[in-house]
Amino acid sequence: MSDKSSIKYILGLSIPIFFANLAIPLVGIVDTALMGNLGNKSYLAATSVATSFFSMIFWSFGFLIRKPKLQNIIEKKLVATLVAAK
Repeated sequence: MSDKSSIKYILGLSIPIFFANLAIPLVGIVDTALMGNLGNKSYLAATSVATSFFSMIFWSFGFLIRKPKLQNIIEKKLVATLVAAK
């Protein structure tokens, strides 16, 4: 059996993807919960619009990540940004 077709390999790839896909809605939920407790309804309205817009942009351009070359470029820039931020 090929190493790339094993369950362990597939799970190794799918678990980070699962948590990445889970993170986007959780950000919206946390933002909405925090803004809802501030008392001003305009904060909550602005957060819900911004969350919807961010989710639309994120999922609209998700197809770009499927390209291996582009994914490598994005990962290198992201890592460089995170390292520079420390």
